Amino acid sequence: MTMSHYRWVTIVGVAGAALLLPLLAPAASATTRHSAAATSCTGTLGSGTYEAITVPSGQSCTMDSSVTVVKGVTVASGATLDDTGASIGRSVSSSGAASVTISGGTVSDNVHVTGTSGPVTISDTAIDGSLTVEDGAGAVVVSGNTISTNATISGNSPGGATVTTNAVTGSCRQNQNSPYSGSNNTGGNVSSCNGSGSGSGVTTCSGTLASGTYQSVSVPSGKSCTMGNGVIVLQSVTVSSGASLDDTGASVVDNIHATGAASVTITGGAVNHDVLVSGTSGAVDITGTQVGDDVNVSNSAGAVTVSNNTVSKNVTITNNSPGGATVDANSVDGTCRQNENNPYSGSDNTGGNVTSCNGSGSGSGPTSCTGTLSSGIYQSITVPSGQSCIMGSGVIVAKGVTVSSGAFLNDTGASVGGDIHATGASSVTVSGGTVDSDVRVTGTSGPVDITNTTIDQDLVVNNGAGAVTVSSNTVSGNANINGNSPGGATVTTNSVAGTCSQSRNSPYSGSGNTGGNVSSCNGSGTPPGITHCSGTLASGTYQSVSVPADDSCNLGSGVIVTKGVTVSSGATLDDSGASIVDSVHSTGAASVTISGGTINRDIVVSGTSGAVSITGTNVGVNLSVSGGAGSVTVTNDTVANHITVTNNSPGGASVQNNSDADCHQANNHPYTGSGNNVPGNCDTTNS
Repeated sequence: MTMSHYRWVTIVGVAGAALLLPLLAPAASATTRHSAAATSCTGTLGSGTYEAITVPSGQSCTMDSSVTVVKGVTVASGATLDDTGASIGRSVSSSGAASVTISGGTVSDNVHVTGTSGPVTISDTAIDGSLTVEDGAGAVVVSGNTISTNATISGNSPGGATVTTNAVTGSCRQNQNSPYSGSNNTGGNVSSCNGSGSGSGVTTCSGTLASGTYQSVSVPSGKSCTMGNGVIVLQSVTVSSGASLDDTGASVVDNIHATGAASVTITGGAVNHDVLVSGTSGAVDITGTQVGDDVNVSNSAGAVTVSNNTVSKNVTITNNSPGGATVDANSVDGTCRQNENNPYSGSDNTGGNVTSCNGSGSGSGPTSCTGTLSSGIYQSITVPSGQSCIMGSGVIVAKGVTVSSGAFLNDTGASVGGDIHATGASSVTVSGGTVDSDVRVTGTSGPVDITNTTIDQDLVVNNGAGAVTVSSNTVSGNANINGNSPGGATVTTNSVAGTCSQSRNSPYSGSGNTGGNVSSCNGSGTPPGITHCSGTLASGTYQSVSVPADDSCNLGSGVIVTKGVTVSSGATLDDSGASIVDSVHSTGAASVTISGGTINRDIVVSGTSGAVSITGTNVGVNLSVSGGAGSVTVTNDTVANHITVTNNSPGGASVQNNSDADCHQANNHPYTGSGNNVPGNCDTTNS
């Protein structure tokens, strides 16, 4: 032992003699705590505890199970991370890295790896958040991990992805990985990850489709396709003319569309949106299937069977002959309608309005109305071109009324069991009666007057030349009044359960409408195109709004923008409660304030020279603020998806008390964050 290992102290003994005795220096701590700032890792990281780790562009970082990171790890573009067991207290974030390996350790928040040029391996790791690996060029391996929320593996090509034996508490989803293989993943909803992959586009099915996940499926003309319950289709299935589909339990996330097919069988599976089948030459059999929206089978020659299905919206079975239709024991949340099926039988259908489907079918067919229609019950009514039809309160129409081009309809109280459809009519009046389905009036040359009528679904009046009056109706669905000019439109005192919308009516006036979402109909109209805002924008409905360079724009709670708001360089936006149907985009603005309103899609603000304040706002998708010089405040917002606040300096950022699906911040100086309900790394401070 060298002299340098001793400290010398003087001890006075009992006899008073002074002695010099060596004392050993204390041993070093078993765990070394490194700087409170982020450590730049280039090479092999020594054992110890680090506040945060960054891997610079072009460098490689190796760390093992002797390393603890209190906060997160950030891997720069072109960098390489090889983590073989470290304990990481927050997220791992990588964008454009050369390669990423995380194996055997723990990550206490999210792992987000995007745009990697080389291989990515995430294996045997406990991730207490979500895992996302997307848009990589190298081979991706995700295996043996425990993931407390969701796993998303998408867009990795040409290296593709292999996803196996992961335990995922939430959902495991993959798409557009080419090639892809996945198996033995367990958890809440992992079926998307267990299979042979979703092709990058449309899979052509001729024969039996192997179990697995597919992006879209097409059945070519003259071919047959069989799909079983091991098949998942992320988008739609399209059946071409002369083709046959036999679906015995597949899960289809979007629609099944068949036009002119030879035959269609759908039994026992799930279709998240619509089943639309028309013009089939042979049999159609839809049984025991969960349908998220509508079932529509029309104009088929073969026998149609629709039985024991659960349909979340409507069932419409029309014009199927000579095979006819049988509609039995379906549970229909909306309306079940049938007409012109020969023969027809229907029974035991249950739901909102199914009387049309429970019966023996059509009788004598349509009645041509020319003049005044006598009181009585009619199967259906047609008004021939150039003729006039008058119907009073004594008329009951079991099905629908069709008004031909150049014809006149004057309905003063009839009860119509189906639709009223008029295309190119001379004039249409519907007043005081009931319509059990839609009223659709398009291209009328003269006036349209729809008043005091109970309409059980939608009201649509489009592209008329004469004056349109829509007043005091009760509409159970939506009302859409569009493109009526030069006569214009007046829309007043309607009760609309859904949405009342109007556009391109010249002139237009609307007031007193009530219901779910009627603000578009209560006002002076929607100016076409882009409105340039300089000063305070008057209350009303606008198509798009642009704030020119160096101008200021004030939007209040009476403003509705049916598309988006764009803020130019040097401009100022002060939005104190507007409703914006699309997004707010701002690049290089002087300042941006958004408070108390609703943005149905994104808020994207970048490069602002002054302050940014987004408070108390409902955001339908994402909120992003980046590259600002002024102070950034994001507080008390409700954001359906992600909050991302990055690179705001010297003003810095404050992100507090937001409701979101994930929150991410980086390189804001100074920064404070707290109280976010899914904080990601937002509840922290930056040194």
